[in-house]
Amino acid sequence: MFQAICICFVCCILASGNFAAHAQSVMAPAPSANPSYPSARRGDVVETQHGVAVADPYRWLEAMDAAETRDWVTAQNALADRYLAGIPGRETLRARIQDLMSYERFGLPHHRGKRYFWTHSDGQQAQAIVLSASTPDAKPKIVLDPNRISTDGSLALAGWSPGANDRIAYGIAKGGGDWQTWRVRDLATGRDWGEELPHIKYYYPAFNRHGTGLYYSRFPAPAPGTELTATDHDC
Repeated sequence: MFQAICICFVCCILASGNFAAHAQSVMAPAPSANPSYPSARRGDVVETQHGVAVADPYRWLEAMDAAETRDWVTAQNALADRYLAGIPGRETLRARIQDLMSYERFGLPHHRGKRYFWTHSDGQQAQAIVLSASTPDAKPKIVLDPNRISTDGSLALAGWSPGANDRIAYGIAKGGGDWQTWRVRDLATGRDWGEELPHIKYYYPAFNRHGTGLYYSRFPAPAPGTELTATDHDC
């Protein structure tokens, strides 16, 4: 289904505007039809699961920081970059997609207490901002602007949860990863509380009905350097 959706999306892009004439060249294969892939050695790891011997010859690739793994990934990336760079019309397609995605858009409104909250993007911003107003047609004000929180784009707005008591909780993810740190902002002052909620994944914190309490779940803090490999448990 995912492949079908992607193909249809690209076809729609190619057929729109003046793209139909370029469809054949854009979708043409790269010059190297039979690339030489980096060799991946086969290990001898075998585990017995429910009485059945299961071979896992590429278990060594799970050692993400091992020199052998990094060398193999670097070689794979170099191969992919060479192949993609040789596709005719790639820049034309990229520019067309960027043009189609650069449009103004609004998120669905949320009503909490005496306020409405929604997201807005002018089509040029790296991240959408969160707006609030007393009524849907009143002049809104910005309550969260992730583009100011992180001017270099290294921090992503992972989610937000408004409360009924002029407060909003929001999560920040480094590099757009799964690990999130949530903060609470007082909308009357526009300032964040000093306390933060670290090591959150997947589940947005939520205020109680009156906005006086915040429910959340978190995972144990991973050991430094294991943020990408630590197992999720004991939420």
